[in-house]
Amino acid sequence: MAHLKLEKIYKNFGDTQIIKALNLSIIDGEFLTLVGPSGCGKSTLLRIIAGLEQQSSGHVFIADIPVDTQKPSKRDLSMVFQSYALYPHLSVFDNIAVPLRMRLLNFWQRLPIIRKCISGTRQQDKNIYNQVTEVAETLGLTTLLDRKPGKLSGGQRQRVAVGRAIVRQPQAFLFDEPLSNLDAKLRVHMRAEITRLHQQLKTTFIYVTHDQAEAMTMSDRIAVMMEGEIVQIGTPAEVYRNPCDIRVAQFIGSPEINILEGQILDTDLISLWDQLIDISLACAKTNTQSKDSDISIGVRPENIFLVSSSTNHSKPKIIIQGKITLIENLGAEVFAYISINEKGCSKEIMIRLSHEAAIDIYANQLIDIGFLVESLLIFDAVGKRIYSSPSNRNKKQPCANHKVSRRGDMVDVLSSQISV
Repeated sequence: MAHLKLEKIYKNFGDTQIIKALNLSIIDGEFLTLVGPSGCGKSTLLRIIAGLEQQSSGHVFIADIPVDTQKPSKRDLSMVFQSYALYPHLSVFDNIAVPLRMRLLNFWQRLPIIRKCISGTRQQDKNIYNQVTEVAETLGLTTLLDRKPGKLSGGQRQRVAVGRAIVRQPQAFLFDEPLSNLDAKLRVHMRAEITRLHQQLKTTFIYVTHDQAEAMTMSDRIAVMMEGEIVQIGTPAEVYRNPCDIRVAQFIGSPEINILEGQILDTDLISLWDQLIDISLACAKTNTQSKDSDISIGVRPENIFLVSSSTNHSKPKIIIQGKITLIENLGAEVFAYISINEKGCSKEIMIRLSHEAAIDIYANQLIDIGFLVESLLIFDAVGKRIYSSPSNRNKKQPCANHKVSRRGDMVDVLSSQISV
């Protein structure tokens, strides 16, 4: 296992800056996912760690040793590519065995005929065979060892690529969107397999993806990248519940968070569609915003509820009326799109309901919906988080480069917040 550290990494391609002053520390044995939209620099950063790209400035440390000038082969890292990069003319056994043969056999021992005359070749072949069959058994590839990649399914090829990485027993594994070529059902299966593999190997995993569901379900920590910078880093639960930037709030979570326009009226009041919200009930002021400042108010779809005569919430809440424009029935849950026309402001928001809660709703229906004030996420005019709910008022916001606890209560988020 290895502790990896990046210090002030910059990467430019000509006049285009891809990565900007990036700092990152990855703990021994941690599963850290770099997640962000396409073009944010996450794959470039992974290639810099692997040594396949040279940073413009900054330093990469593996086990506290600078490796800036080391070749990729000397960094003792294994990388699984998006395309798997298997040798089409070799069997599964030989594909997995390639790294071992390159490491354990000298030039003469790798030659087809002469190798048999070289002392020690037979023993090394036996060692290679034992290690490959052990990895194949771990990944369920035992019956496929004689097949060529062309006769394998996408999931089987992905496991062969992982097996070729595992057999080297590296200090860390690097994954560059390895599931993007698989269908939705197989992706769900393979991300569970990779998670179990990490738990079994207890080795550092650095995983790159643009799929936030993969990041949320697999990681000890998530590093959210935007425009070449790490905007926030923390456990999946922390990043979901306490985004420190509106871009993080919008990127993490499925379906996407609803963003509403509001305004600060006074030191203790904000306005949403002319409804006044006493911020002392829901959040702690940072004193960075002045009176009459525009703000963005985020509310997650699952935090919006239908209001009826039987609804009983003793906590402060906002109630508005809207018209149902579309209903998506997913079986166990229902997504409803609500058109709001309030005080001259037109907005469509999405709410997430259980099947039971949505049983009586229909398209074009006028309904009252509500959300608790404490569930609001409030951002300033440039998208920075300025408020937090009472339960988190005394907690330090987990923004970029802060050290945070691992995994935490991720399961709570995954069970209720992520739609696959």
